[in-house]
Amino acid sequence: MAEFEANKQDVEGNWMKMIDLSPGLSARLRAGKREAKFVGTPVANYFRKPYGPGWALVGDAGYNRDYITAMGIMDAFLSAELCADALHQSFAGTRPFDEAMGDYQRARDQRVHPIFEFTCQVAALEPPSAQLQQVLGAAHGNQEAMDGFARRPRGRDSVHSPAAQLTSPKRCHVLSIPHLRPRSYLRGRDVVADSRHSQ
Repeated sequence: MAEFEANKQDVEGNWMKMIDLSPGLSARLRAGKREAKFVGTPVANYFRKPYGPGWALVGDAGYNRDYITAMGIMDAFLSAELCADALHQSFAGTRPFDEAMGDYQRARDQRVHPIFEFTCQVAALEPPSAQLQQVLGAAHGNQEAMDGFARRPRGRDSVHSPAAQLTSPKRCHVLSIPHLRPRSYLRGRDVVADSRHSQ
């Protein structure tokens, strides 16, 4: 918190100090002209119960995390598809509403939880964990591994974050890190419960 308050005193200067860590990028930015003021906003990280009598939540309304991993629209499409499938089952009379929507919530949570944890770690803007440093070091210079790390989870069957993909036994073999296993990055202070929609 003290670092945050100190950085607020000179937002542009502190931002440029960070950018200066990448000389090529820094030179290009310093050659340009900033046209608007710096703005930012805190982002609450949360999961909400996404349904109830007569209502359903998709996208950021039901689950949100920091923007730093730029995956919000993919999550919105995923939750909308899962919710639509559940509602179709309920409206068609093949399953009770609460049962179908409960499965929607469980499927959504299972699919997005790994990227939620990874995002909370990255958004803390703290040095990467020893495990993540090992993954990044192993991926350096390995195009397949770098692509795997940067690749966004896609489609209905994607349940792993970039970090989880790289720490899977198959990927660890590719990276020659046989004993690396995923760990939880979730910190209690990063999660906001919403009492209106929590179970």
